Amino acid sequence: MHSSRMPSTSRVPASTLAPALTALAWSVLAWAVLVSAVLASAVIGVSHPVELLDGEVRYRARDQVSVWIGVAPLAAFSLEIDPADLGRTRLRAVVHPGDFTSGVGFRDFTARRSVFDTERYPDAVFELGELEGPSLDLPDGATRRFRALGTLELRGVTGPVTAEVVVTRDGDVIDATASFEVSLEAYGLPPPRFLTLVAEDRVDVEVDVRAHLLPATTTPTPR
Repeated sequence: MHSSRMPSTSRVPASTLAPALTALAWSVLAWAVLVSAVLASAVIGVSHPVELLDGEVRYRARDQVSVWIGVAPLAAFSLEIDPADLGRTRLRAVVHPGDFTSGVGFRDFTARRSVFDTERYPDAVFELGELEGPSLDLPDGATRRFRALGTLELRGVTGPVTAEVVVTRDGDVIDATASFEVSLEAYGLPPPRFLTLVAEDRVDVEVDVRAHLLPATTTPTPR
């Protein structure tokens, strides 16, 4: 007779099992870190809508013998900012070129009719694309300098604009000044003329804004 034997069960030595468990633990930890990073890519952003208190646009033009300044109020202004991360700023500003006054009625009339063609193109629109600067935050009492990259739509033509911006915060009040150049030729604008005098192609533009930060809204913002 043959005796029946139960198959023997092999046991893994503890010295072999411990490194395997350690490797498994590190794998689980790595996956946890990866999942946390993915979840953190959707952070909570705090945006403040802004109420415009005052806004003005000025241009400075030159011809062969003189310099003159035209002034117009902002016609529309939409801004949302996160003072902790100004890289999330959204801005749209509108001015009516027909509102510019320089103190000389004939010059303003000519600019409205032949330069800006305000009957067909009543709005000039700036939209912000990106802010660049060493510190993209704006704590209370701070002054920051940025470079604003955006677009300007003028007389039906949209072109890139780079503006130098200075922003100051005093409590819930924001003061900002932006300055940039506009080429009349780039937008298809004929230079203003008076007798033999012709305006230069480059026109300096400056925008002053005073605004009030309204209560914040919290929204998930993908990064």
